[in-house]
Amino acid sequence: MLVFAIPYSGYGQVGVNPLTFYPTSRPFYLGLNGGLNYSKINYDDASTEYLPSVQLAIEFQSFLSSYKNARSTLLYGVSYELKQFSILNSSNESIQLESSYLSFPIKYQYYFTDLQKSIPVSVVLGGFYSFKLDESSIDKDIEYLPNSNYGIIVGPKIEIILNYGFFLNLDYNFQYGFASLKNSISTTNNISHIINIGFKFPSTVF
Repeated sequence: MLVFAIPYSGYGQVGVNPLTFYPTSRPFYLGLNGGLNYSKINYDDASTEYLPSVQLAIEFQSFLSSYKNARSTLLYGVSYELKQFSILNSSNESIQLESSYLSFPIKYQYYFTDLQKSIPVSVVLGGFYSFKLDESSIDKDIEYLPNSNYGIIVGPKIEIILNYGFFLNLDYNFQYGFASLKNSISTTNNISHIINIGFKFPSTVF
């Protein structure tokens, strides 16, 4: 993902470790994210392959405490996701779906250590709610995907502090969706492995 974010004061300076320094006011961040996801439908009695797709997102980040050594942040925003699925329809035939979603994730982020002074490591845990925008397959008159999806998100995140308040981000999210398919062979859920890479920069430029 591309993540662009910027604190109000202090945080983001060269050599400043976010695990050991926070300004007295709560820092606030704005981000533009992009990444890859590998998604599949999980059947009770069959297995399908993971198919690659992409996503773009606007993300906001704010710390939950203004005290020194605060480690908790809240991530929230909106993302546009393209996904591909290989499914088994009600006739037990394997077909491929292409879909797009508008998703609203909210995640709790906790900084627990740093690999080096300028490389903090955190873990994120949260959930999402998605609205389906479009769906296409060879069965043009049959709808398979539900109109909405919801689930959980969990994964690690690494940030690298760069010059002039910029940051490089790399994170992995495991996404588990609970919504079930229509017109398929059994009750299902959906799984995505999401890899994000990007940058942060101070929001005070706006």
